[in-house]
Amino acid sequence: MIRHKGSVAAVVVLAALVSGGWFLQRETEPAGSVYQQARLFDDVLAHVADYYVDSLDERQLYQMAIDGMLDQLKDPYSVFLRPDDFRQLSEATTGNYSGLGIQIDVRGGWITVVAPLPDTPAERAGVQTGDRIVALDGKSTEGWKQDSAVKALRGPAGTVAELQIRRAGIDKPIIYKLTRATIHIRSVDPRLTMMLDNRVGYIALNPVSESSAREVAQAVDTLLKQGMKSLIFDLRQNPGGLLDQGVAVSDLFLDPGEPIVETRGRAPGSSHEFSDAKPQQWPHLPIVVIVNGGSASAAEIIAGALQARCWSGRRRSARGWCNRSGGSRPKPGSSSRPRAGTRRVAGRFNE
Repeated sequence: MIRHKGSVAAVVVLAALVSGGWFLQRETEPAGSVYQQARLFDDVLAHVADYYVDSLDERQLYQMAIDGMLDQLKDPYSVFLRPDDFRQLSEATTGNYSGLGIQIDVRGGWITVVAPLPDTPAERAGVQTGDRIVALDGKSTEGWKQDSAVKALRGPAGTVAELQIRRAGIDKPIIYKLTRATIHIRSVDPRLTMMLDNRVGYIALNPVSESSAREVAQAVDTLLKQGMKSLIFDLRQNPGGLLDQGVAVSDLFLDPGEPIVETRGRAPGSSHEFSDAKPQQWPHLPIVVIVNGGSASAAEIIAGALQARCWSGRRRSARGWCNRSGGSRPKPGSSSRPRAGTRRVAGRFNE
């Protein structure tokens, strides 16, 4: 009887090993070498790929492993950007994409034009605010989600999109054949750059992209020609953007040597101190900076650096994180974006 039980146990153990129910670790103590840990990872991945109850592609398992590793960091600022995410980040920081130049929203189940962007194919063709896009390239857009519509309207520069539009007061649909182009979304909207009266100018910056310093300088010069004597600089709801442009915008309004921001990190070359390098372009221009709870990242850098100026809003402190993007060799267009260190702006400021 004992011999029989031993035979049964041996058969169960063998069956479990063959079926993948148990997995024996060999030389897998945490103190093992990196090589041993890498072999363990490959062994586990291969075992799951071969024996897991559902069929899983090994590429999918590697993606799950990446997600799991970053999740274990418990750091919302360290992420892996897949191609679509990386493209969206690039568009946000450069302000450039290929498309028609239409701001859209879903209203009443239809894709509706909020506004055509200045100097874009849509504006030049005559697309108007309130136009309802009822078909794109012959396909009805009824029920489309905004993300789907944005993806369909965008495309390589030089390609053609046919829009069928319904416009209030016109019975027949209007057909537009538009050629997609490279669109630049300005971080300083010229439509919002204005004189509030005969002395006070207003500029809104959102976000902080690669052309922000140039656009801010152009906007200030334009308002000075219109008689501006003081400036309201609006950074409300500005989520930030590029560190170097946060520094460059600050540089426009400071004296040489004034501190702007300091970054500290563990990796070599990640700790820097940024100070103003050029004389003020408009040294006698009084400025009021407006921020709120939606002002973050590079917008905080600008606000903190200009703290000696006049302020409006509630008091807030300025400390945050810097991210560094790194290209991914196995999958072009992807990127890892670990938190590279902390940043400390020049001081405390109000919102």
